[in-house]
Amino acid sequence: MSAPPLTACRGKGTRTLTGSPRHPLGRRGSLCYRESPCAAARGFFDWLPSRAIAPIERAPMPWVVARLPVLRKEGELMPTAEKVAVVERLAEQLRRARLAVITDYRGLTVRDLATLRRQLRPLHVDYTVAKNTLLRIAARNSGIAGAEPLLEGPTAVAFCYDEIVGPAKALSDFARTSRILAIRGGILEGRVIGAEEVSRLATLPPMEQLRAELVGAIGGPLAQLVGVLNGVLQTLVGTLEARHEQLASAPAA
Repeated sequence: MSAPPLTACRGKGTRTLTGSPRHPLGRRGSLCYRESPCAAARGFFDWLPSRAIAPIERAPMPWVVARLPVLRKEGELMPTAEKVAVVERLAEQLRRARLAVITDYRGLTVRDLATLRRQLRPLHVDYTVAKNTLLRIAARNSGIAGAEPLLEGPTAVAFCYDEIVGPAKALSDFARTSRILAIRGGILEGRVIGAEEVSRLATLPPMEQLRAELVGAIGGPLAQLVGVLNGVLQTLVGTLEARHEQLASAPAA
């Protein structure tokens, strides 16, 4: 049985449409749907089996499906594989870094960020822009508590793997000269510190100077001790030699 012709009302005039297996309702936008006051349209929909309407329901576009989460767990969206990899990388950086300085880079241009990274690279520092949600998860996975107040707004973290004084000074100088970069705080050896403590770290002498001062502090007393011991030994040797000469010149009893 063929589909009865349908007279669709579209403004002035009418047009006759005939359904087909591929497009049972004709072209989209040419029909009066079930809500239409047109009696012919209502009669056509009453005749058309419900299964014939299925082909007109379009599936989501591929790019939409790719962005939709496919798994859920206890009502929460499951993270994607890419986000899991980012969290693992951030957690590994937090565990490796002796100091992680958390900054607000809002207002910095791409050139400013490139300049800052170039200044930090010789100090073995990774300056990474990351999402706060992923940073919170990475900090929690690394056993770091109390970092949540520092993770608000645009966030970039300077992971310092070797020394801590040089990077803290470089970041403080850049923040002072640019007047844009803001230091919120940091994580020092797994402990959350504030911006004031980061500023105090920047005022400490460089590591080479600290080592030299330590060697001098240890070597000075040792040199004095060696001098005193040398004096005592020389006095003792002189006394023994004098006694030996005295005994040698004395007449035999």
